[in-house]
Amino acid sequence: MSSKAPKALIAAIDQMEQLPGIAGVFSEVRLQIFHREPMRRDDWSYITSSGWLYVNPQRQATAAEWVYILSHCCLHLALGHIRKEKQGDVLWERACDCVVARFLLASKIGKPPAEFAALPPVNAKEEAAFYQWLWEHPDEKIPNYFTMSSGQSGMRFDYMPTGQDWRQPFSENLQWSIRKALRGAADAQAAPACTCRPAELAKAWFISSYPLLSAIAARFRLVTDGTALAHMDIRIAAVSCHMAEIYINPHAGLSTEEWRFALAHEFLHAALRHDLRLEGRDPLLWNIACDFVINDWLLEMHVGCMPDGVLYDAQFHGLSAETIYDRILLEARRYEKLRSGDLLYGKGGQGTNGEPDDFYRRALQRGLQYHESSNRGFLPAGLIEEIHALSMPPIPWDVQLGTWFVRQFPTTQPHRSYARMSRRQSSSPDIPRPAWIYPSEAQTEKTFGIVLDTSGSMSRALLAAALGSISSYSAARGVRAVRLVFCDAAVYDQGVVPPERLSEAVYVQGRGGTQLQPGVDLFVHAEDFPKDAPILVITDGQCEHLHFHGRTHAYLLPRGRRLPFTPKGEIFRLD
Repeated sequence: MSSKAPKALIAAIDQMEQLPGIAGVFSEVRLQIFHREPMRRDDWSYITSSGWLYVNPQRQATAAEWVYILSHCCLHLALGHIRKEKQGDVLWERACDCVVARFLLASKIGKPPAEFAALPPVNAKEEAAFYQWLWEHPDEKIPNYFTMSSGQSGMRFDYMPTGQDWRQPFSENLQWSIRKALRGAADAQAAPACTCRPAELAKAWFISSYPLLSAIAARFRLVTDGTALAHMDIRIAAVSCHMAEIYINPHAGLSTEEWRFALAHEFLHAALRHDLRLEGRDPLLWNIACDFVINDWLLEMHVGCMPDGVLYDAQFHGLSAETIYDRILLEARRYEKLRSGDLLYGKGGQGTNGEPDDFYRRALQRGLQYHESSNRGFLPAGLIEEIHALSMPPIPWDVQLGTWFVRQFPTTQPHRSYARMSRRQSSSPDIPRPAWIYPSEAQTEKTFGIVLDTSGSMSRALLAAALGSISSYSAARGVRAVRLVFCDAAVYDQGVVPPERLSEAVYVQGRGGTQLQPGVDLFVHAEDFPKDAPILVITDGQCEHLHFHGRTHAYLLPRGRRLPFTPKGEIFRLD
C-alpha cells in the first residue's frame, strides 16, 4: 500500500471542516488512513463508538464522494446509532444507513458514489420507526448503503468507554454555523470585499499550492475596509484571529510575491494563536517578538518575497517568541519605537467546533503531514516543534505541581538493598539476602516554605484553590510541616502549619500593596528553616523582582498573568 493518502481524500478532509454540524463531530474523531490490517478492496470505511474512523485509501473516489463517505460515518456517531445492544443487528444498521443517506441527500452534502446512488425510502426519517417497518416488511426491496463489504459492520461498538456524547459537538457546531451564517449575511453589507488583486492571487496560491497553510487560508477573509484601516493604522496587513479576518492595505504597493510573504505572516500569527499566548505580556513587544520569529521562518522557507521595512534581525535566528520577548524587554524603549501592530487582540472567538484552538491545531497538523509526505519544501525546526506542541494537550497545572513535589520530596519508603546483609543471612549462607534500608530521620523531616501574596489583587477563590491543591500534594509526599508567610505591604509570619490544615489556616491579615521580597528574606535568613527546603511563591504577578540567593523555588500564578521579570524557578499557571 502506498504511504501517501490520495489527494482527493486530503481535499475531502479539508472540506469536512466547513460542514455545519458534521464538522463538530469530525474534529473530535481520530482518523486512521494507514493501519495494520488493510481493508478489502471494496471497503470504504467504518467508525467505532469511541470515535476511531478507519478509511480505505485504496478506494478510488472524488473529493465529493469522500465527503459523502466521511459524513456518513460521522452521522452515525452524531445521531447515536452505535449502541451496545444493537451490535450484530444487521436490520438496525440497515435502518440507520438509510436514515443517514436520506439526511445527506436532503442536505446536499457530498456526492454519493455509484453504489449509493439509489434513492432512500421516503419513510426513512427516524431510525426506530424505520427499523420497526423493516421488521414488519422483510420482503420489501430496500437499497443497501453499507460502507463495508462481505457482511462487515460499518459502525462498531468497541467497548472503550470514553464518556463522549457525540450529539453535543454536532448540535453545538450546527448552532454556531447558523449564527455565523446570520452574521455573515449582515456583515456582507457592511464590510466590502477585497479589491486588491495581488493579495487575492496570493491567497488563492496558498489554498491550491501550499498544503501547510491551505486550510488556514481558506478560513480567513481579506478585508479592505477603508474606515477600519484608518482607525487601526495598518501599513501592510493585520490579522484578527477571533474574527477570522485579515485587514489589508490595498495601497501598500506590494507585488503578488510580497503579498504571499505578508499573508503567510498573518496566517502563522493566527494558526499559532499568538493572541492567546500573550499571558500578561506587553502587547506591542509581544507582537514584535512574534514578528521576528515568523519572518525568520518565512525567509528559510522561501515563501514569497519579504517586503521592505518588515521586522527582521539575524541575532534572533532560531529563538522562540518567548525568549525574544525577554531579550527585547530589556531594551523596551528602543523596540517600542518600531512600527508593528499587525496582531489584533480580542476575546477568543468560536472555532469550527466551538473551540478557538481546535481548528488551527487540526489544520496545522494535517497540513504538516501532507506537506512532509508530498515533499513540498523545507520547514524550520522551530516551526515544526511549535506545530507538534500545539497538537499535544496542555498538562493541567495541578499535575505539573504534583510532579514538582515528587522531585522535591522523593519517596521515603524503606527499600531492600544488597549493600547490607539481612539478619537472617546465617540461616542460608549460600543464598544472599538483602536487608531493609530505612530512611534517616533527616530525610523524613520534610518541609517547605510558602510565600503567599495576600494583596488586594489576589482573589480569595484563587487562594483557596491553590492552598487546597498544595495541601493534598504535601500530605501525599509525607510533608510534615509547612512554613507559611503572608505578604502584602507587610510580612505576617504564620509559623509552622500542618499540611492537612493548610487550606483552613489562611487568615488574611492585610490586603494592602504587594512586597514579597521581605517574605523571601525571612526564609533565607531564618535559622529554624532548613537551608535546602524549597520555597513556593503564590502571587498574581504584580510584585517586585525577587531574589532567592540560590534557594530552590517555584511560582504559582493565575493563567494569563506573568511576572515582571525573567524567573529562574519553575512557573505553574493556575486555571
